[in-house]
Parts: sequence; structure tokens; C-alpha cells
Amino acid sequence: MTASGADILIAEDVWGEAFERLGRDHAVQRCPEAWADHDRLHELLASARALVVRNRTQVDAALLAAAPQLEVVGRAGVGLDNIDLAAADAREVVVVAPAGANAVSVAEHTVALALALARELPAHDTAVRAGRWDRRPGRELAGRTWGLLGWGATGQAVARLAAGLQMTVRACDPYAEPAAAKAAGVDLVSFGVLLETADVLSIHLPLTPQTRGLLGAQALARVQPGTMIVNVGRGEVVDE
Repeated sequence: MTASGADILIAEDVWGEAFERLGRDHAVQRCPEAWADHDRLHELLASARALVVRNRTQVDAALLAAAPQLEVVGRAGVGLDNIDLAAADAREVVVVAPAGANAVSVAEHTVALALALARELPAHDTAVRAGRWDRRPGRELAGRTWGLLGWGATGQAVARLAAGLQMTVRACDPYAEPAAAKAAGVDLVSFGVLLETADVLSIHLPLTPQTRGLLGAQALARVQPGTMIVNVGRGEVVDE
């Protein structure tokens, strides 16, 4: 298929049944490495009406200018930090993403990482493979406090799992509805209280100018020793 025949361009390694269904009614062009070659990507976008990306394609003003027919950008995943929303608005290009689609999967991964830290599983695995049997106690999560930095779909899914582990769950999110949090058995607290009381602190935030480096030196100084931090949001939220 030539670029001129493509209605929908998939510029990264994304595929599945949904795209097969789209292909029945539209000309779909799958170019999983297009994101890495700007010139090639701009050429492919010359007549495309829709663009599907993950997190590698930088959808900025220059890219949008190369796509005069573009109507929709679909993000296959959550988080829109690789898409210039202001530039898309200026071009009247609709940006869509499946908010919450992978919340349960990410929540289970979050809990798995916290349990691995609490039980020191990576260290024990390494020791056993080296022929050592280092018996030492881990930490139980039951009865401790799980702090959620961000109470969107993923944070809410983690809250349900943490409650099942008999943990107290607290969250900090200025956009959270207090009534909904209360109904879920979650205490909404300030950023400072969350830092000072969490035994497990999981991060579920997008990358924005407000969240970049949010967990920096001053914030980390308020975290109690031994707190386990699990970042399943954007890496840049934590100043490493």
C-alpha cells in the first residue's frame, strides 16, 4: 500500500483484532518503525486521516503540519505527554486514548512490585541461584498503610487490592471526589501527610509541568525510613 492510499497510519508496534476490524472498512497502513524516521513519517502522513501511536512518536506542531488531512490521533495506551495537545487543538485534531483500559493490569503489577520489595524476592532469588540460603524475615504488608499518589483509574484499582491485603489506604489527588473516595474506604489526605505516613507509596501520575520532579529531595526528606516507593506513572515524576 502506498502512503497516498492510507486512511489510518499506525506508526509504532501496535496491532490487534481492533485494527483488523478497522482494516475491513478503511485503508490501514502499519509501519511500526515509522516513528524513528521523521522524513518517512511525514511522507506517510501526507494523506492520512488518522494516526495511531504509542509513546515513541512525538506528535508536535511540525508533525501535525505535515498531516493536512489528519482528523484523529489515537494513543494506544494511557498518558498523553508525547502529544502536544495545544497544537492538536489549534489544528482541530481530536486526540483519544483508552483511559483506564489497563488499570487492573498495572494495579496487579504495582502490588507485585511492592510484595517483591517487602519480601526481598530479587535478592533471595539471586542468593538461591548462587547456592546460598539466606533465611531472614521480610515485611508483612497487612496492617500497614498504602499511600496512593494519584487516584485515577489505576490508583483506584490498586486501592481495591491493597484493601484486600488488610492495609489502610490513603490517597492524595486534588481532583479526587471525596464522596467517591470515602465510599471506597480511602482516606484523602494532603501531600505531606501521605509522604509521612505511607509504608508503601505508589505513584500513578501523568507527566506534566506540575508533576515533573514532584518527588524530589524535599519531598523524599519527609518520607519515613523504609518506605517502599513504586513508580508506575512516569519516571520523571521522581527526581532520581
